[in-house]
Amino acid sequence: MTVDLSAARCQVEMAACTLDSMGIAVGILRTEIKPTGEDFGTLRHPLLERLEQSLWRPPPRPPRPGKRGWAIGGLVVALAVGLAVLLAFATCLRDDPWENREDVTSLSIADRSGCIVLAGGAVVCWGTLGDVDPPDEEFASVSVGSHRACGVTTENAVACWGSDGRPRAAPAGHTFVSVSVGVDYACAVASGGSLHCWGPGLGDARPPGGEFVSVSVGVDHACAVRANRYVECWGADDAGQATPPGFTFGSVSAGRHYTCGVRTDHGNVLCWGTNHSGQASPPTGAFNSVSTGSSHACGVRIDDGVTCWGSNNFGEGTPPDGNYRAVGAGSLWTCGIRGDGSVVCWGQ
Repeated sequence: MTVDLSAARCQVEMAACTLDSMGIAVGILRTEIKPTGEDFGTLRHPLLERLEQSLWRPPPRPPRPGKRGWAIGGLVVALAVGLAVLLAFATCLRDDPWENREDVTSLSIADRSGCIVLAGGAVVCWGTLGDVDPPDEEFASVSVGSHRACGVTTENAVACWGSDGRPRAAPAGHTFVSVSVGVDYACAVASGGSLHCWGPGLGDARPPGGEFVSVSVGVDHACAVRANRYVECWGADDAGQATPPGFTFGSVSAGRHYTCGVRTDHGNVLCWGTNHSGQASPPTGAFNSVSTGSSHACGVRIDDGVTCWGSNNFGEGTPPDGNYRAVGAGSLWTCGIRGDGSVVCWGQ
């Protein structure tokens, strides 16, 4: 069966078809709708206009090498013969203007969404945040949580956007140097080094006092690097994720019930907390940075290559070869900024 929806042309391979009580053929297909033409413009059709907007969101990854556009996952409805209706979970392609960009300066990803900052300060998001416009500001960095994103602007303000109004705006009266977003909360480091957290859950608890240089918010805990480079954590500690070892760290990343940091003395990564998939057992060697996901973590080595550890059920722990400036680990997928400023992702 071929479905022609405006400029998009896709081939549907249907594995099974059943009839409902009205004699309408309804097939549920968990596979791909394969492109059959060269033109993959924006999909439009009167039937599709009735579907939820989430069906138009790109999945949590930018274009992979060799593909022309973004993959769009969702429910596609098309008229067949008579009253036959096909329901298919599908993947098609469409063009987007930020394909093959080579000017990405910052990235952040979460379970089902991601955002990048371009060289001019613009923010581009995809996944569950793909249909929410970021503020019209120039950004220096961005952090993505489960339902929302926040970024530090070039004016050192924090701006947030997303669903359900959470986390709400950062506390007024401060300028900020960094921000980190969790599930429904966020924390930011002010220009003077003080910590400020907001939103329900962990963010309502008072963060520790003192001077800090960075902060990272996980699922149910947060950790921050003090000016003296020792780490302090707060929140849930059932797996030891909020009990850092007594070493100094250059950076820290809080994940799902575990934490990893890059030590200042020799650059090794040290992790603590849950370790059911090996996510808290990093390899030896020196690293520039580390990023923790749900059950895997990845780091940029001092030779600019990326190494991952922990879960690899969907390829999230198998990075492509090459040099990288930064890496971000999500739930079942990972993205990195290559040395040329382009973004590549792997996993699901």
